[in-house]
Amino acid sequence: MEQVTQSMLALLIAISGALHQGLEHLRKKEYEPAIQALTQVIDAKLAESELTLIARYYRAVANVAKGNKTAAQSDLKALLQSPNVPATLASDAQKLYGELTNDFSSLLPEQTPEAFVRELLVLAGSKQAQKAIDKVSESYRQYGIYQHTVEEWAEWLSTLLSSHALEWVKLEWVDGRGLAAVVLSDGEHEPWRVDLVQEGAAWKLQKVSLLDSRRDPLTNFVRLRHLGIQLTLYASQTENRYPPDLKELTKSLEIEPSDLLWVETSTGEESPFVYRPGLTTMAAPETLLAAAPRPIDNKRLVLKMDGSVEEMEEALFVATAREQEWRAPNLVKKEDLTEDDRLYIASLITQLAADDHDKREAAREALMQMREAAEPLLREHVDAADPEVRLSVREILLQ
Repeated sequence: MEQVTQSMLALLIAISGALHQGLEHLRKKEYEPAIQALTQVIDAKLAESELTLIARYYRAVANVAKGNKTAAQSDLKALLQSPNVPATLASDAQKLYGELTNDFSSLLPEQTPEAFVRELLVLAGSKQAQKAIDKVSESYRQYGIYQHTVEEWAEWLSTLLSSHALEWVKLEWVDGRGLAAVVLSDGEHEPWRVDLVQEGAAWKLQKVSLLDSRRDPLTNFVRLRHLGIQLTLYASQTENRYPPDLKELTKSLEIEPSDLLWVETSTGEESPFVYRPGLTTMAAPETLLAAAPRPIDNKRLVLKMDGSVEEMEEALFVATAREQEWRAPNLVKKEDLTEDDRLYIASLITQLAADDHDKREAAREALMQMREAAEPLLREHVDAADPEVRLSVREILLQ
């Protein structure tokens, strides 16, 4: 035993020396010798010890400096997928990885959240409760199922998963790890939310809870996805044409008016989804069909023609909506207009009150032609004192 201990101590001293040597070469910007020394630490295979993880990070730094981005990403991926990585090191590694690429999908577990949930169902349903509990995070073990036996919990989970269909999966990369939210629904009652957290290279069950339809952001994903299903059903009954407006769905299909509303989860207030009428099922799959009435954190939730729901950067949404000739409010903001445009539009609005009929009609026609750009200023005059201006502005906005 003493000989083994001495051998391990000698190995640790040698590895520590190689790590120090690698960091010193890196400080001097001697990248190739730094990579060689740090590789010695990694090749010692100390089961992803902190020394190994530190060596991986700094070897990635050296490879970035040499322009070897692929090698750097490989080290950072191995580091971030380790269950033993310290929080500070994970944060530094995530930042460096983000400088190399914005795509964190390769860092997520290979098993999809859907496959993980199906595996849980099999384990819980086949009375392998202990194997199922091994898939649960430590925090959920302590606070989520503490009042039940493992067998009782497994039976409840099996019943829930077998009676509900998977509706939606949202993936995120936060603070150096993957998070997944899976929505389950039986089509009659409030949906359930299953939260997964990445631990190393695998998913763990973090929480199972009822979806709060007034406060949970996933409510909007679910409602928009259901809206897509209802629109497709409507089109199948009307020669592949979508309805002229969303309210039409409540007349011809069994859909609740609340299903057509987007929820502001910070306040619980609801607003109608914005919708692009006049389309048929022959439109391209990427065509935007409906969207949230406003962005959250500069991202807009959108429904595409193929039924997919995703978050889109607001600038991209606005550009896409303009290209696809949407007639939805707030696509153009007043500050987006140049000073010359603002002055020109203002002059046309003033001209709506002209005594000369031809001048009024010319102004109205010009504003109709540039309705989208003029909308921010037009909305400032919907209650104009002059009845001619007020009426004309409202008619233009209704077109």
